[in-house]
Amino acid sequence: MQGEHPSLSPTEGTSSDNDDEEEAAEAAAEAANPCCGASWWRRRLPPLAWLPEYSPRRDLLPDLVAGITVGITVIPEGMTYAILGNLPQQASFVT
Repeated sequence: MQGEHPSLSPTEGTSSDNDDEEEAAEAAAEAANPCCGASWWRRRLPPLAWLPEYSPRRDLLPDLVAGITVGITVIPEGMTYAILGNLPQQASFVT
């Protein structure tokens, strides 16, 4: 019928046997050498997980807007806390 969405297959949205086998192999390799496995590094350095998927064309502008927004908010806030703490305003930039 026109306008209807196709039904989902029973296996869609679930991990395949290949994914399970890869996870099991990675877990076994990590158990054998827990300090040098790929998942060990990804847990300690999160950018290793998301950086390969980062697209400057898609993500850079929103990241810049977020950074500028946080800067505009945090700098005056730090200056205000310095004044409340009886410190010179320049002390807010030290931390």
